[in-house]
Amino acid sequence: MKRNPAFGIVFLLLIVLVLLEACKSTYPVKEMKTNAKQVPAEELERGEKLVGLACSPCHYDQATEKLTGTHLTDIPKILGKVYASNLTQHPDNAITKYSDGELKYLLRTGIMKNGKMSPFMQKPNLADEDIDAIIAFLRSDDDMVQPVPQSLPKTRYTGIGKIALKTLKPMPYIEKEIAAPKVTDKVAYGKYLIDIIGCYDCHSANFMKLDKMNPENTKGYMGGGSKMRSADGEKIVARNLTFHETGLAGWTEKDLSKALRQGIDNENRVIRYPMRIFSDLDDNDIEAIYLYLKSLPQINNPGANPKSKKKG
Repeated sequence: MKRNPAFGIVFLLLIVLVLLEACKSTYPVKEMKTNAKQVPAEELERGEKLVGLACSPCHYDQATEKLTGTHLTDIPKILGKVYASNLTQHPDNAITKYSDGELKYLLRTGIMKNGKMSPFMQKPNLADEDIDAIIAFLRSDDDMVQPVPQSLPKTRYTGIGKIALKTLKPMPYIEKEIAAPKVTDKVAYGKYLIDIIGCYDCHSANFMKLDKMNPENTKGYMGGGSKMRSADGEKIVARNLTFHETGLAGWTEKDLSKALRQGIDNENRVIRYPMRIFSDLDDNDIEAIYLYLKSLPQINNPGANPKSKKKG
């Protein structure tokens, strides 16, 4: 049976309309109150640590030794080419055009100054004091943020990428103050660190279907399985981080410390990109993350075990 030629034209028009709609989606930008400029000098150390955990994995370039941005090669090519922005204080860089309040709104909601969405920036549960510390560090005279002009290309999403981006919505801005858990509450603090670092983004079933407000409600939370690419473009699968035998069963706190701070797993294998090294984590942080991971329900996911798949 011959297909009516008009069907193909209508289908093509529908695709064009969807793409146009995806391109033009913008959201209102609000100016939020922030005390970043009043953060005491000693709190800059906290800001530096938080930037190391939450921002550096994407924005730090080893070649420049600054937050000059990088090409996020682990993002599937079908979605486009995504570049993390230059966060240094050069006047041509986007971050210098943001007020402290606009930066706070971006970190909480994912809405940029131009009203566009940046889902990779969403940290809706980040404590107010920690957001203030991050912003204060980015405005500081630390060498890591000293001016370097933008040199990376602009992010370019494919048509499929734009459609996928449209399915991701901004986070609501929580008006009430958000406080960080006490570091003495090990499990709660470990959960908070996992959220800041964004471990579950990759180590859950699908990074396009995350519950940013309530991470533990994410499908396959910390059970691994997300398909990614290594630095050389090879397909890999993110590891199961629950303490099931297909995950971290048998791992000690020392093993976890070595993995997170040195990039070596419990069998002395190098952990490949896109996993980063988190040298800013101290012993208390490692203990908190370890106890939190041990508290999670165990997930049976053989496909996210490096003994059956190449390590992610």
